[in-house]
Amino acid sequence: MTDLIEFAHVTKTYHGENVVADLNLTIKAGELFVLVGESGSGKTTTLKMINRLVEPSAGEIRFNGQSVTTFPVRKLRWHIGYVLQQIALFPTMTVGQNVALIPEMRRWPKAQVQKRVNELLDAVGLPAADYRDRMPKALSGGEQQRVGILRAFAGKPPIVLMDEPFSALDPLSRNQLQELVLRLHQELGMTIIFVTHDMNEALRLGQRIGVMRDGHLVQVATPTEIAEAPATAWVADFFAGANRLLLDTPVGELAQYGTPAQGAGVDPALPLRQVLTQITTAQSVTVTAKQGTFKLDAQAIMHFLADKA
Repeated sequence: MTDLIEFAHVTKTYHGENVVADLNLTIKAGELFVLVGESGSGKTTTLKMINRLVEPSAGEIRFNGQSVTTFPVRKLRWHIGYVLQQIALFPTMTVGQNVALIPEMRRWPKAQVQKRVNELLDAVGLPAADYRDRMPKALSGGEQQRVGILRAFAGKPPIVLMDEPFSALDPLSRNQLQELVLRLHQELGMTIIFVTHDMNEALRLGQRIGVMRDGHLVQVATPTEIAEAPATAWVADFFAGANRLLLDTPVGELAQYGTPAQGAGVDPALPLRQVLTQITTAQSVTVTAKQGTFKLDAQAIMHFLADKA
């Protein structure tokens, strides 16, 4: 994959304090990259510097090898979808008009716009015939957020920024929309940069995860790499804290995530946390349970944690 977004020694300062400090990061084309960290870690500021809602105090951000400052702001934002926590649908426009906004601004032919709107609505369980002409106030919170996501994707941008879009939703809607993002990413192949404070959400969505703390990028790795080799004690605690209850799950309950194995295994009643060290050092652990004997490796553990997020 080619480099799509590059941060080169980027710093953002407010009132003499660095909220993002000397950030160096490369995001690949087609990647689903998640920035995760506690409130105030700098992740949203980092996101907003990509589409120039926030300008860096130092350093350079490149889009397809070209500094973002060389693009007219409007043209740059046409090529970058943006999804907020505050859904921000236009209340006087129909669902269809909201989704069609960017394609119409880019002067797509009307028939192409209509086709795109209908296809997207149908694809996310909002049948165009039923939803296209509704007003946003007639939708549930989860439905409104789906429309907001579609609006960001409708113009076929090479990159979509998502700033904690699901944090205000109920768990069911949140789970459904996480599935939607994974499906749209797989089907459309565009780059997504997703910001969240929830490590479980990061583990579920991210192909790679950037962990931020106090304006610094402390680790960039795959979910499995973070689980196996956290860069600092703080990252380890952040990861463990997000999954503390899940780590108490008896390993015998993870049979569906394992692969068949032979030989003696550990007690299936052992909590997952007690076998993580063995998985890290020996690459896997064998479990003998009522369902049979199976092997768990780091990838199996990550699949379990993502499913339960």
